[in-house]
Amino acid sequence: MDVLGNLTNVKSIKFIWNSSLHSTEITINIPDFSNSKYQVSGDWGPMYKIDIEPTHPINISYFDIISKNTDHYNLDEKSFELNSPMLAEERDVFPFYFKVLDKNKNLSFHLFTNKKSEVERIDIFRTDDNVKLYSSSVK
Repeated sequence: MDVLGNLTNVKSIKFIWNSSLHSTEITINIPDFSNSKYQVSGDWGPMYKIDIEPTHPINISYFDIISKNTDHYNLDEKSFELNSPMLAEERDVFPFYFKVLDKNKNLSFHLFTNKKSEVERIDIFRTDDNVKLYSSSVK
């Protein structure tokens, strides 16, 4: 999977989703996918659909900073996507983003990587209607 280069080094991302309704620390752990099978497609840039080994799922945890409640589980997805942003200007800054779906909470996380393959921006969408709920720089 050398086509994807250093993107396989993205293992874990932790950030705080602040809103007027909550303050939640979210951690997403991505398993090593350097030897995983994948499919490539795309019109404006490469888009990968990467298979996940059942023994090494994507793991996510939510920690509500105010109530101290924690929700932690493995996602049951069989694959995840690594996409190129549609806009050329955005691709110049963020060549790829990981798309991680949490069906339990009806959320889609877009983890944008910079040219050094570091997650630099996070967008969160509601899955049902694709409404953007949150966007923030990690750095």
